[in-house]
Amino acid sequence: MGINNEARSWDLALSTYDNVSIDTDDFVDYIHHYKGGKWDGIYAFFANHPDLLESYEYFWLVDDDIQASASQVEELFSHVEKYQFEIAQPALTPDSYYAHRLTLQCPIFNHRHTNFVELMMPVLSRAVLKQVLPYFRNTQSGLGLDWLWNGFVSRPNETIAIIDRISMSHYRPRNKHLRGRMEKAGIFAHEEKEATIKNWKLNKIYPIAFSGMLLNGKCIRNRLAMSCLMTKNYWMLRRSICRPAWSLLGLINFSLRQAFSKL
Repeated sequence: MGINNEARSWDLALSTYDNVSIDTDDFVDYIHHYKGGKWDGIYAFFANHPDLLESYEYFWLVDDDIQASASQVEELFSHVEKYQFEIAQPALTPDSYYAHRLTLQCPIFNHRHTNFVELMMPVLSRAVLKQVLPYFRNTQSGLGLDWLWNGFVSRPNETIAIIDRISMSHYRPRNKHLRGRMEKAGIFAHEEKEATIKNWKLNKIYPIAFSGMLLNGKCIRNRLAMSCLMTKNYWMLRRSICRPAWSLLGLINFSLRQAFSKL
């Protein structure tokens, strides 16, 4: 994650899952070396620093290939705190590599309330993190955790969000780095996901934004209206969305699912 060294009100912990040496300066507050994956590494970090769980209100568990400035991170925490979100994420810029269409920025919105925040860069409240942390212990890829943690929020219709006013970029192709290292060690992400789903009896979640706040402050609470607004905005951005690109059929399918799929 590239971050400019600007003034900040948050602390930075760097957890590595290989043996590389890292040159750091005063910008990094905690360094954690762990041979494994992102999520079991996070578990190990807090096992080594349990006091930190009580030291912060929010935790941003971001991948290492997200491009962001310190001012964006500052704004992210400020926005999450202002609206008292329990799980949230910044949107991805339209030209990013992405896994879920809903996570791409929809510029007309301030934020959208959703049933899904993905693994790439979630912000978790302290209360949520303390509950889900034990589930991180035995998974490197984390696949399936983003179907799990929504069950630990107190107000799911209000406190899970994608924040569109803050967009960050992801330019490294997905599933190329950690999964390759896992497979060399005989660990397969799809097997981890299947085990997580089976062990915790999870149901697949199709990401849906069911309400939202526009940049002008107006709240949209109707799913059909949300679907129409998102479809229009994404259609206008279609030339920028290329990793992968959307077909017209794909956009129509997205629109119908947003309006009518079961939550």
